[in-house]
Amino acid sequence: MATKKTAGRVKVGVAFLLIFGPAFLLIFISMRSCEHKFKTLPDYGEASAYTFTDESGKTRSSKEFKGEIILVTTIQPTCPNDCAVSLSNLKLQIFKILRGKKGIRMISFVTDSEGNPIDDLSQTRKMLEDEVLGYDPKIWILAKGDPKQVYNLEKGGRNLLDEVKKDGVEKGSYHELMLLLDKDNHLRMIRSGREEGMIRQMKQHIALLKKEYDQKDYDEKH
Repeated sequence: MATKKTAGRVKVGVAFLLIFGPAFLLIFISMRSCEHKFKTLPDYGEASAYTFTDESGKTRSSKEFKGEIILVTTIQPTCPNDCAVSLSNLKLQIFKILRGKKGIRMISFVTDSEGNPIDDLSQTRKMLEDEVLGYDPKIWILAKGDPKQVYNLEKGGRNLLDEVKKDGVEKGSYHELMLLLDKDNHLRMIRSGREEGMIRQMKQHIALLKKEYDQKDYDEKH
C-alpha cells in the first residue's frame, strides 16, 4: 500500500513537470539542496479565479486577496491521523511563520480523502484548534467549496488535473499539492504537501516571494 501511494505522488510530480516544462525541472533540482539559485521565483501565469464559503458562511473570492500572498492547500477532518497534506509539518513549517508576517495567509479547502468538498467545517475547525498552537482563523482560513477550481491549472494547452487523471494516479491525489499564489493571483510554485522536505522548501519559497515584494517596496521608495 505504501509503495502504491509513493508511486502516485511521483506521478503527480511527473504530470506537473510535463505541464510546466524544463524550467521547473531546473528549479526543482536546485531546490533539492534547499539553496535558492534564483533571485525571484518563476511566474507561471495567472491562476484560476476562485470562490468559497468560509466557516462563518461568508462568500469570499480571489479578488478579496489581491495584494496578499496566498498558500492554497486542502485539509481533511480526519487529520492529524489521515491527511492529504502533512498537518504536523504544515503547522510547524508554514503556519508558524505566517503568524509573524502580514499580507500572507493560507486557505485550506476542507475535503474528504478523495478531494471532494465537505460542507461542515466545524469538525475541522475544532481539530485545528486542538492541534495547532495559536491557531488563528484569520490567517489560516478554512474554505467550503470545490478545490479543483483553484487546481485547474493551464499551461501550454495542457491541464494539470487532466494530466494527473491521464497518468492513472489514484482519484483525488491532486489535493496533496500546495499552491503558492502571489499578490496578483499568479502561480509561483507548487510542492507536494506529503513530505517534510517539500513543505520546508515551500516555506523557503514563501520567504523568497516576500523578499521579492519587500525589495520592490524598497526600490519604489528610494
